[in-house]
Amino acid sequence: LFSTLSYFNLRYYIRKYMQTKETTHYSTEDKNEENGRVTTQQKTTTYALIHIGMHKTGTTSSNLLPKLIIHAYLQKDGYEMPWLWGLNHHNGKDVKRRKPEHQGDFARCFLEDRANKIFGTCRPSLLSYGNEIAESGRHILISAENFSALQEAEGLKKLKEYLSQWEELRIVIFYRRFYDWISSMHNEEMKKLPLSRRMNIVDFLQQFPHFGIWYNITAAPVVERLKDYFPQENIMVRNYHEDSKGGKLVEHFFCESLQVANVTCGYIRQQEKSAGVVVNKNSKSNLDYDFLIEGAQKAKLVVNSNNIKTATQIQKLRDFWETTLNMTIFDLPRVCPPQHILDSIWNITLYSEKMFFRNELNETEMWLEFENASRRSLCAVDVDQVLTDERLILFFKSLNIDESDKMN
Repeated sequence: LFSTLSYFNLRYYIRKYMQTKETTHYSTEDKNEENGRVTTQQKTTTYALIHIGMHKTGTTSSNLLPKLIIHAYLQKDGYEMPWLWGLNHHNGKDVKRRKPEHQGDFARCFLEDRANKIFGTCRPSLLSYGNEIAESGRHILISAENFSALQEAEGLKKLKEYLSQWEELRIVIFYRRFYDWISSMHNEEMKKLPLSRRMNIVDFLQQFPHFGIWYNITAAPVVERLKDYFPQENIMVRNYHEDSKGGKLVEHFFCESLQVANVTCGYIRQQEKSAGVVVNKNSKSNLDYDFLIEGAQKAKLVVNSNNIKTATQIQKLRDFWETTLNMTIFDLPRVCPPQHILDSIWNITLYSEKMFFRNELNETEMWLEFENASRRSLCAVDVDQVLTDERLILFFKSLNIDESDKMN
């Protein structure tokens, strides 16, 4: 697969030399005395922007890329993406997927062969399309969550060599506090499973008491691995919590992370002023209602229905609790992780925060936020206790009556 990687540096220098021969590119200022005029032209520097989209750090938003209109503006700024290059120049070979803008298959080429299949399938054509982008003197933009799984020295070396085709490199990573990240990650992982196989967050946290499998794909360890192969000045760590304030995460990414993207940045800001949201973002759905319906089904309070009917039951429960009773999900009794688990989560969060933002850290403020999370988002609804609430028992029974009426 990587038989040509050893030639990337050579190809880069050949291309750089050839560009000095072309009339449209100059490595230094050059005087042109044609027609008695003296003009000065500058060579266009080529940039590589690698967004290592840690899971649950707004990757869907800054991944950009359901909106094809954004691609047009990026191209005006000189940016290309291998999957889009394949669509435009190679009839979509190896990129005709349901969501071609998700670039995990490109990143997968730099992961070790034994990496989990969830990280996608390496498509060598995507690497070739990247080569063509470099040879055309265009910038490259890659945004992929799978890069966070890059751990082996061989893969890091291959990535470094591949990216040497561009003259300037920036690797962008969004940092999200661990206590906030792990609850969001649990929510995302459980949504992928059928209701009967889901575990609440307390059981989830106790299953991974040291968080190694999850911590390794967060910003702090990923940056530590990258620093062994890339200069510190090439790595930009952005604060997810600051950038996402006011719904500005996408704007910060395009306007501050990309090296040169004035056209795209202008478009993003214009859209945010007018229409508001530029790209769709993942919506966080609370799973507590799901667990309550499952508990009610097991307790024979609710008829165990098919998936569609279960989803309807969940929505009716949410409406009853939040609209009819005017309560919030956090008014339900909750069960929380043991203290040693919470201590571990806090220690990981504090270590990572000091690593990236020591000078800006307000430890007291962050502790208060963590304390709130330790009673809310890091806790699960106490299903057994809720099912003793007479109001909800009557509600669950009403669901069965509704179901019987429909059958009749």
